[in-house]
Amino acid sequence: MADVQIKTITDAFAYMLIYVAGCDGELSEEEAKINGAILAEWIKHFDVDNDGDGDTDMDDLKSALERSARTYFSCEGEEHINIMVNCIGFIKENMSEQTCIAIIDRLRTITAADGVITEGEEGTVDAIEKMMLG
Repeated sequence: MADVQIKTITDAFAYMLIYVAGCDGELSEEEAKINGAILAEWIKHFDVDNDGDGDTDMDDLKSALERSARTYFSCEGEEHINIMVNCIGFIKENMSEQTCIAIIDRLRTITAADGVITEGEEGTVDAIEKMMLG
């Protein structure tokens, strides 16, 4: 059973990045680097205090990465998909359409991080886009 650690919108976005990066069956070092860079950009842009300590710093990035990774790696079977659907809904309810479009763009960036965009990765992002913008 999944140990869901998703507490914030940033955690949800971090989970989405990991999910998309891993949907080809592999999480590469390149994908991990791009994931961190995308999350750092998000945290800076939105001035996110993800760990609740009153400031915006590297601890916020660390908390989002840790929570999303713990959640992702604790999942079994269909739990990955169920949590992904919940993350999409959480973000869609709380963020603007413009931000959702930017998220889709970042998800497409993560699919190209390892140099190969699989049909599964592309199809996954297409499905997320329909859910977020539909």
